[in-house]
Amino acid sequence: MKYGKSPRYIIGMDTSWFFEPEKAGFGGFGDIGIHAIDALRWLSDSEVKRVYADIGRRIEGAIGIDDFGSMMMTFENEVIACLSAGWANPMGYPKGLDVRFEMLGTKGALLIEKPYHVYRISRKERSEEQEWWRVDIWSVVNEFLDSIINDREPLINGEDGRAALEILIAGYLSAEKGRVVELPL
Repeated sequence: MKYGKSPRYIIGMDTSWFFEPEKAGFGGFGDIGIHAIDALRWLSDSEVKRVYADIGRRIEGAIGIDDFGSMMMTFENEVIACLSAGWANPMGYPKGLDVRFEMLGTKGALLIEKPYHVYRISRKERSEEQEWWRVDIWSVVNEFLDSIINDREPLINGEDGRAALEILIAGYLSAEKGRVVELPL
């Protein structure tokens, strides 16, 4: 699950383009969900082989683009992830972004409720909580700059972005057609 506030709540910036499909490309599901898709690929250490999605105007019916969606992804290693994402947090909500990851596999489950500090791994025998600290935006930017300066492949490359985008597009196709979509497209 990854929920954010609608861009219309951003003060001091023209956000009207977010609501124009020809300019934005995607709505709330794409805006918020693409980052979760990328994270789920990394967490599962596998590629998505099929998706099934329901995406549309679910919260604010008056806007001209989707605001929310859900998508089930089956990975090549048989991990199953269910993603719900979009502009779901109301203006008065205390956080701009909520993130929770749940992944189920044949050997256990992974639950990340506070993705910037704690995650939980559950197996048949036991469940344990681990702490971690997320790489902040400056570390991501510095890693990218370092890859340019040292003429090496960045840790997060264009192929990762392309793969996440293909999964997102497959989700929108699934929602449009009302059926499972196999990858690669």
